[in-house]
Amino acid sequence: MAITGMTTFLWFDTEALEAAEFYCSLFPDATITNVDYYQADAQLAAQSVLTVSFDLFGSKFTALNGGPGKNHNDSVSFQVFCDTQEEVD
Repeated sequence: MAITGMTTFLWFDTEALEAAEFYCSLFPDATITNVDYYQADAQLAAQSVLTVSFDLFGSKFTALNGGPGKNHNDSVSFQVFCDTQEEVD
């Protein structure tokens, strides 16, 4: 098996699409690349968003609507390099 890359998964209760849209609104050239939906036999309602794949600065991310099983915590953070304080603000 050849490893061709890696994707960071971010777990959400039900806000995966909103989160991906927010992240993509902050950074130039960021794009949502795919949206997958739960099927009719899934735990959540059919046609609810399951995952949202998006690219930020060439890095791949997937936001997952996994339900309330996991909470965000400080064990992982993403550092974004900016030229000026105005970009941060």
